[in-house]
Amino acid sequence: MADIFVSYKREDRDRVEPLARALESEGFSVWWDPELQIGQSYASSIRTALNEAQAVIPVWTALSVQSEWVQEEATHAKRRGVLFPVKLDAIDPPIGFTMVETADLIGWQEGDADHEEWARLLQQLRARLLGPATPPAGEGNVVIKRSRSLRQLFGNRIGTIAGGAAIVLAVIATLFLLQREPDAPSDGTTATAASSSEPASNASGARPAAADAPPQPRDVPAPAVAAGANSSIAQARQLALGVAEPGEILATDDTRVYAVPNALKVRDLAVVRLENESTTLRPYVKIFNADRSQVAEAFDGSAGASVQHVLPLTPGQPIYVQVLPYNTIGKYRISVTPQKASDTFEPNDTLLTPAAAKIGTDIDAGVMDNKDPDFYRFSGAPARMVKVTFENLSTTLRPYLRVYDGNKSMILERFDGTPGANLNVDVDLKQSRDFYIAVDPYSTSGKYRLRVD
Repeated sequence: MADIFVSYKREDRDRVEPLARALESEGFSVWWDPELQIGQSYASSIRTALNEAQAVIPVWTALSVQSEWVQEEATHAKRRGVLFPVKLDAIDPPIGFTMVETADLIGWQEGDADHEEWARLLQQLRARLLGPATPPAGEGNVVIKRSRSLRQLFGNRIGTIAGGAAIVLAVIATLFLLQREPDAPSDGTTATAASSSEPASNASGARPAAADAPPQPRDVPAPAVAAGANSSIAQARQLALGVAEPGEILATDDTRVYAVPNALKVRDLAVVRLENESTTLRPYVKIFNADRSQVAEAFDGSAGASVQHVLPLTPGQPIYVQVLPYNTIGKYRISVTPQKASDTFEPNDTLLTPAAAKIGTDIDAGVMDNKDPDFYRFSGAPARMVKVTFENLSTTLRPYLRVYDGNKSMILERFDGTPGANLNVDVDLKQSRDFYIAVDPYSTSGKYRLRVD
């Protein structure tokens, strides 16, 4: 089994080969095209290598971002939580990967050990490959479902994971939340280190919060902890949303699993956070959805560090959180805290469930993440021509508007790829006086003001 699977567009082979050689020179075993032996099946070999690799590196270039095969392999790695993307050209990754931390290797040359992004990639790969890649053996393991690879023909290999950019992502997530603008998750699995300097709890257990500060979990007393307790899905301990519960890893082969019920009425973003309360524990957290497939992980090789990850919560769908030992022991506090990131018009995510809106009235709303389009229904336009004004209230959201007539047929589409841009559109409604407007995420998030006159 190779440590690393490299996914790329075949036409980029000459550009990717130095990367593969450099990884091998660092002591990693690498699977890419030259490793395919004569007589081997492409489909079965790729599927096996992709499923067994502990890290997948999709190489984004002007050519590979157009490749369905590279995107499929990257998606598979993202679901497994082993995605480490890099880019060699000044391009945006494909939709679905734009919010995943990507190593910028533009201009990197083989042998350039001082290149900052190359050094960061190596650090994250070592943390992944030298740390515990899977839960401790035994019945305490959480089963991770792996979807079948869609690659069946000649093609390119893939790669993925969002291993780290620990501090950078934590800062980004915090800024988004402080502005009450959503952080996207990445269908992704981004590991995020966070500061352990938190405000002290007050007498009621709730942490003091400044105006416009993100919601904080409520502290509760520590439950009794025993080796082997709540070490599997079947034995998972219930963890309420918005509660920070103490826990402890007692041995290097120990693990804790928490089941987090979800009675939310609308979709929201939540911060899954392990706050370290020891100087010994190296934090390693895995997150699973309702069908027990892994959707994210967060880890930090520094003893005493804290980590967090922002992900969407689907109404009525629970999640599971697993705390692994990372070959260390220590106390921690675990929490899953909804951020109240949804606006008052939710749920309005489809053309069949639009929010009612009025002509001549401002709509202040926001896009939480890539799965949060907003649909609005307008009735009784006084004239054939209307003016749609989109005012960006963020520096992150890329405006993308679609207008539909009363029969829900699209009559206009406008967008601007510049984050933070505004958009003004004159719309000819023709015979229709009732119409719909959709605000699409465009792989970004942020607040906006919409108005029709």
